[in-house]
Amino acid sequence: MGPLIRLVAVPDGMGPDDDRNNLLRLTVFMQEHMAPRVEELIRRAGEEKAAVDGDGDGWGRIRCVVADYDVGTWALDVARRTGVKSAAVWPASAAVMASLLSVPELIRDKIIDAHGKRKRQMNCLF
Repeated sequence: MGPLIRLVAVPDGMGPDDDRNNLLRLTVFMQEHMAPRVEELIRRAGEEKAAVDGDGDGWGRIRCVVADYDVGTWALDVARRTGVKSAAVWPASAAVMASLLSVPELIRDKIIDAHGKRKRQMNCLF
């Protein structure tokens, strides 16, 4: 990696036999278990001579968090709370992202309800 990038493993809170293909469960576990640990990591790394991973190297303040927007929006919230810059990576298609980002507007316009159920009949051409 280089001196300015360091990868750190953070446990997701799931057991070794838990199904990580269950994305809903994995996402909930990541938010509940990883978010507090990442926030602590950021705060401790900002302390002078921080020994975040126990090796005493004091690698210093975290300046940016890069998160997968699909499952890691909690990391962007942690970055915001700690005053760290952040960037989102979207590994899926742009069409999927556009659809997801349109949900609040679809709810506001009463096309779908808060559960994603269609509220009115519409003809759509895709």
